[in-house]
Amino acid sequence: MSLSGNSGTNASTNFLGTTDNQPLIFKTNSTENVRISNVGYVGISTNNPLTSLQVNGGFSLNSTTVNLTADNQVITVGNFSNIKLNSNNATSANRTFTLSNGLVDGQMLVIYPVAGAAQLLDAGNVNIAGNFNFGVEDVLHLVWIGNKWLQVSRSNN
Repeated sequence: MSLSGNSGTNASTNFLGTTDNQPLIFKTNSTENVRISNVGYVGISTNNPLTSLQVNGGFSLNSTTVNLTADNQVITVGNFSNIKLNSNNATSANRTFTLSNGLVDGQMLVIYPVAGAAQLLDAGNVNIAGNFNFGVEDVLHLVWIGNKWLQVSRSNN
């Protein structure tokens, strides 16, 4: 193993891990920080993960800013989980938008504006109990269920 990378590897025979029924542990400054259990569960700041990913402590999702500069825009969600809206209009009905499909069942999406106003249309692959009018500090939380986005929560501040 080289600290500057390896070439000519074969994933079936070259890997980082264990060959027995033991967890793989990552440490920094002699302290365990990440553990992959013998059944494949990943724990961050926990040495006994009980689910596919268990985080002991806070976590954050990097956001992607989408500029809304016209009416009837489609936001491509892709692998994003946190979208900030930057609208150049003060009236939500003048900056309507829809969402592309999610990538996998259970994909979570948080949408909130940082400037202006916008309206997510309750149509097509979006099922949110009526159009949602965003103003600054409003938040909408959605989940993709394979064929549409469903509302988890909304906050109109």
